[in-house]
Amino acid sequence: RDGFLLPEEEEKKLNAVGWTIGKSPRVDVDTKYVPNFARYKTTYTKLAAIGLSEYECVLLMDADTLAVGNIDDLLSCNVFDRPEYKVAGTLDYYRGNW
Repeated sequence: RDGFLLPEEEEKKLNAVGWTIGKSPRVDVDTKYVPNFARYKTTYTKLAAIGLSEYECVLLMDADTLAVGNIDDLLSCNVFDRPEYKVAGTLDYYRGNW
């Protein structure tokens, strides 16, 4: 997204192991939906992951996400047990809801 630069050398390393690097589009939203805290003003770019239909599957993890176990199942693209399921999420750890 805007303001984040990946050094060319690091991008080459990621490409070498099969990563596809892209840039999130700017998502403009009505002011009433923009969070009060400046660091959350670009959180709507996460919605762009839903539109990446050219890929079989997409895994979006926040930079502050901590994987505490094996995530091979997530990377296999076989996490959905029904074809109508397209998007998954996790519970909010602190609030215990979606």
